[in-house]
Amino acid sequence: RLDVCRIEPVGDRGRHQVMNKQLVALRQQQLTLENEAIWTFETIAARSNALAKRAKKSARYHQARRKSLRAMLRAAGIEPTPPALGYPASSLITDHDMRQHSQKLLHRIARAEIKVIGSTIGKVRAASVESLHEVSLALIGWGSPAQAFPGLD
Repeated sequence: RLDVCRIEPVGDRGRHQVMNKQLVALRQQQLTLENEAIWTFETIAARSNALAKRAKKSARYHQARRKSLRAMLRAAGIEPTPPALGYPASSLITDHDMRQHSQKLLHRIARAEIKVIGSTIGKVRAASVESLHEVSLALIGWGSPAQAFPGLD
């Protein structure tokens, strides 16, 4: 099928198959959210002693995700979306506000991952399911109630 592509090594040179436009757009959307997540969690770590440990752990996870997404896009010959020049910080005042903001952001990341799951197959889909699982655990860690299918709201 032309509307589905894999981002898996092919041949002996480790080349990657080309992503279609839909998957490129989804991966770029994910990258945009990962950039925002890194900024958000680093800001929370700097502003809240109570949330610093969790925020630093979250920032490290999202840095790894960003690195992976950038590598996928570059392997497909696509220039990754750069971080924004800034992000809204007005909702990062109290610890409660920071938890709420983190939950909303993680829900957006889960929704983006659901879209990728629906657009991929094989190992790529399995990796996206694993990423959704990690986001689900992070949501619980940030105080969100457990959901059977996060991102499908």
